Amino acid sequence: MHAGDMATASSAETQRRCVSCGRAVDWNADVCPRCGRELPPESQVARPPKSKIALWKVAAVAVPIVVVVVLASVLYVLSLGFGSCCSSPGVQVLSVSSFENGFKIELSTPTSDVVWSDLTIRLSDETDTVSWTNLSSKALTGAYPPEVWHYGNGKALPGLCVFLNVTDVSANGRMSNGDYITLTVGGGSLEPGADYTLSLLFEPTGGEMMAYDFIGQLETPGINILGKSGIAGGVKLEFTMPTAEVRWSDMTIQLYNGWNTVLWSDFTTASLTSSSAPCVWTASGPNILSGLEVYLNITDLMGDGRVGNGDYITFQSPAPGMGAPITEYEVTPVYSLTLLYEPTGGLMLSWHFVV
Repeated sequence: MHAGDMATASSAETQRRCVSCGRAVDWNADVCPRCGRELPPESQVARPPKSKIALWKVAAVAVPIVVVVVLASVLYVLSLGFGSCCSSPGVQVLSVSSFENGFKIELSTPTSDVVWSDLTIRLSDETDTVSWTNLSSKALTGAYPPEVWHYGNGKALPGLCVFLNVTDVSANGRMSNGDYITLTVGGGSLEPGADYTLSLLFEPTGGEMMAYDFIGQLETPGINILGKSGIAGGVKLEFTMPTAEVRWSDMTIQLYNGWNTVLWSDFTTASLTSSSAPCVWTASGPNILSGLEVYLNITDLMGDGRVGNGDYITFQSPAPGMGAPITEYEVTPVYSLTLLYEPTGGLMLSWHFVV
C-alpha cells in the first residue's frame, strides 16, 4: 500500500466533513472551525467501517504478490529437476546380426532406469506398422538368467508374420547393456533392400526412446587390400573402402599361419572414434600363434569408428619376428588374413601374404 493510500485511510477514520462548508473536521469537534456550523454529536453519525476502507486496498496489493510468489516457487521446483519427469530415456543399438529368417538387435543400457513393461516395440516397413505393447517385467525377472519373453502370436506385415522375443540377460526385469530382441519372420523374409524401422516407445511419457533403421536382407560387404608394407617384426596392411558401411565392432579379424589361427574381436566402434584423428586401437596383449606372440593395432584415419579407405592394421611380433621360420616346422609361414562380418557371419576378405 502506498503512503498516500495509507494517509487517506487514516483521515477517513479520524475526520468527517462539515455538512455546510465541506471542510474536514475532527470527529471530536462540536462546531466547524471554518463556518461555525454546529455539528451533530458523534453518536448520531455512523463512522465508515475501518475494514471496508483498508481491506480492499490491502487485497489489491497482496493478491498479485501471492501469485508471483507461487509462480516463483513452481519454477524453482522445476529447476531442481522435477520438470524432467516427462522426458523419455534414450537407448542405442549395440549391434544387429541376422540369422535364418530373422534379426537379433542388441541394446545398450538406457540413460535412466526402464522396466520392460514400460515399453512399446514397433516395427515399420515403408507403409505399415505392427506393435507389441504387453511386455512383462515379471516374466523377464528370474533367478536363473537369462530370461526370455515370447510374444505368442505373430504380427502381420504385408505377406509376413513377425514374431518377437525379448531376452533379459541379467533377468532383473529391466533394460540393461547386452539385452536383446529378436524378430523372426514366418511366411517369407523381410524384403531384400526394403527399409525397416524398429522403434522403442516409453509408455509413461509416450515419447520415443529410439528409432533404428535397417535393411530387410543383410548382405556381407566386400573389401580389398590397398597396400602391404613391411615394418619391424611384422607387416602393415591398408584397406580399401568397403562396398557398404562397416563399423569396426562388426568385424572379426583372423590370422592363420598354415597350422594355427588366432583372432581378435574385442575392438569397438567407440574405441576407434575420436575428434582428434587418426584414432588407434591397440590390443591389450598378444595372441599366441604357434609359439609366436602377435600384437594387433588398428588405425582409423578419420576417427569415425568405421572402416574407410586407407585405414590399416599392423601385425607385429618380437624378435625374431613374423618373417622367421616356424621352429616346429622349419618353414617360412604363409599367412592368411580373414575378415568376418559379424552381423551375417559372412566372409568379407581372405588374403594370403608372407612377411
